[in-house]
Amino acid sequence: MNLQDPVNLFDYYRRLWAYPPPAEELSSPQIWDQRALAWDRRLEEDVLYRTRELERVRAVTDFLRQSGRLNSGDRVLDIGCGPGLFSIEFARYAGHVTGLDLSPAMAEVARARAKRAGVGNPSFCFGDFRRMDLAPLLENGPFDLVVCCLTPAVTNLEELHRAMSLSRGACLHVTFLDSQDTLEQALRAQLLPDVPPPSGHWDGRVFNAVFNLLFLEGWFPRTDSFLQTWEEEVSLRPEALRPYAQKLSCGTLEENEALERILSLLRRWEGPVLSRRTTRYGLTLWDVADRRPARQGYSQPDLQLK
Repeated sequence: MNLQDPVNLFDYYRRLWAYPPPAEELSSPQIWDQRALAWDRRLEEDVLYRTRELERVRAVTDFLRQSGRLNSGDRVLDIGCGPGLFSIEFARYAGHVTGLDLSPAMAEVARARAKRAGVGNPSFCFGDFRRMDLAPLLENGPFDLVVCCLTPAVTNLEELHRAMSLSRGACLHVTFLDSQDTLEQALRAQLLPDVPPPSGHWDGRVFNAVFNLLFLEGWFPRTDSFLQTWEEEVSLRPEALRPYAQKLSCGTLEENEALERILSLLRRWEGPVLSRRTTRYGLTLWDVADRRPARQGYSQPDLQLK
């Protein structure tokens, strides 16, 4: 490589974030409507799952509080709020939290959870963040903090700019750095020994892209990470193993065939089927007003914040 030639890092990181594209179903309010009640029920009935989810919520909340970005009187927007776990926890420390989700049913679940928790200062609404008119969200002015936490509502730089346009203070983006599942690795070794695992948004590429795009555009992002580890017994019911079949399905192995082969393999295993999982999350926080001119020499286009 000739170091004298301009390097189009900006374009590289934009493409890194965009590939592979998010699954089509993640843009469907109907799909999330269907998942809402099941998600809420699992939070109530599955102690391990609820504990894990709340641990993640506390880690993000602690990071914000230690950074001085979650204070009484602050107005917070939680984009892609889901069942409201983050919104409700943020509301314990902020003046008001607005939770926005693509799914009407998910917003209703979040509203009910806040009521059951006795937390009265979050409100919840629904809409497609990528396409909706943002003016109603700004009726009371811009927010002190805008959060995009593991949401398919913000999947590229233009959507990140939309989120930034709603903040007068800070923005937080949370995504995956790495995720490992010992059962998935064992199944892949048995069923697809010659097929490398696919790349995806759980492999740290989004964190890498977000940080570098912000830096190239002139912001000064601060980063942190946290790790979750757990072990659980996996049921041999087809619906419990369907996610593994989806991950292993590829050009040479269709999903239903993968499911049949997984069931056949695991039924021959001795003892309980255990999954040991490790997931690391990356947090990127920046002040929208703390920006210098875009860094030169990387061939980035002149994008304006919209």
